[in-house]
Amino acid sequence: MELDDFSLEPLEKELLVDSVETNASVSLVRSDNSYSGFVPLTPSAVKTLTDQGVKVFVEFGFPAGSPYADAEYAEAGAEFVEKFADLAILGKVIVKYNGFTKEQVMTIPKDKVVFTVMRPENLSVGYVDVLNSRNITSFSAELIKGERGEAVLGKIGEESLSPIGHCVALSSFLLPLVETLLFTPTIAYAIQRNPLITQGVYTHLGWLCSREIADELGIRWRDLLSLCWDLN
Repeated sequence: MELDDFSLEPLEKELLVDSVETNASVSLVRSDNSYSGFVPLTPSAVKTLTDQGVKVFVEFGFPAGSPYADAEYAEAGAEFVEKFADLAILGKVIVKYNGFTKEQVMTIPKDKVVFTVMRPENLSVGYVDVLNSRNITSFSAELIKGERGEAVLGKIGEESLSPIGHCVALSSFLLPLVETLLFTPTIAYAIQRNPLITQGVYTHLGWLCSREIADELGIRWRDLLSLCWDLN
């Protein structure tokens, strides 16, 4: 995924909000074919969200190749949407298993939160630049490490699970993270509620904020905590 040919737009300063978001919404985007069979959130997880008043919007064919069907997401309270552009507008948090395509990134409105399970090595300088130009807060669950520095999702993948077991384990891990991003007005609040957010967020307020990715790509970065609070 190379986005280095993108023209960038000027940044718009994000305003911090003091009140908790009451109109929480999430859009679930169908993964590319190479990642079919995996869903970041199961129908049961969607039911958990809708029971809390979250609006869940799902792209038709979202669970393609997985043990689930569109009808199960509908029964869980999700609303189906055909076009990605509509999903990008409707969801406060936009969830996709793998990274977004060039066309999708340019469609996402400014100041949104995108949530993926994308590996850092799949990022490019151009992709990061476009996210930053649009003030998009980006989260990748692949960045989250255990106490010994091991990738948490790697451990889930190594377990001998059935396809449905793998989806359930993945969804159980990701759901609290998605909930945190949905029910807090800013990333600063989200970090206080769930410290794992600190590891997973890699672009915020127009900056790359992951040293791991910065070292890989050779570009500037700022620590996420310094973006959220004035530590001087």
